[in-house]
Amino acid sequence: MTSRVIRLRAEDLTTFVNAASRCSFDINIAPKSYEHDYVDAKSLVGVMSLNLRLPLVVTYEGSDPAFENYLAAHAVPEAS
Repeated sequence: MTSRVIRLRAEDLTTFVNAASRCSFDINIAPKSYEHDYVDAKSLVGVMSLNLRLPLVVTYEGSDPAFENYLAAHAVPEAS
């Protein structure tokens, strides 16, 4: 399972869901502090219900270069 921490703004939600929907594997997304409260990343209504003030954890099993690039562009830098 792969996990990435990202930040999204309200104007990013549709493009995020579209990028996730193009993948053939399941993708979940949840606020970092509440990772057990995940939603289907391919559901616009589900993603709209998230608290965008928090970093979001995206988890998935699979590989898609376009989706990986999308996540990289929205990645939260790791604390050193």
